Amino acid sequence: MYGILFGVVALLLSVWGFVKWWFIFMDIFKGVVPLLLLIFGIAAIVSGLKKMQGSNALFKNSQKDKDSDNVTESDDDAEIKVEPSTNAKRKKAT
Repeated sequence: MYGILFGVVALLLSVWGFVKWWFIFMDIFKGVVPLLLLIFGIAAIVSGLKKMQGSNALFKNSQKDKDSDNVTESDDDAEIKVEPSTNAKRKKAT
């Protein structure tokens, strides 16, 4: 109940404030909007540059991986161990 009463009083005071000090509000609004656009613009540019730098680093790492894949290893040195699946283990047990 108090929340609703507080909300109505705040709404009435804000409407009264806008009517009484409209030009002051608009002066502040005109000053704040360009500042916010500047801040958000810089943040967007920095974010975009970091994403480009991050994707560039990923690209460089993938190129290094491709280059290292070109080095051939002897198949005799590699051992492949294959374990049977759980179903195959159950069939052997019964």
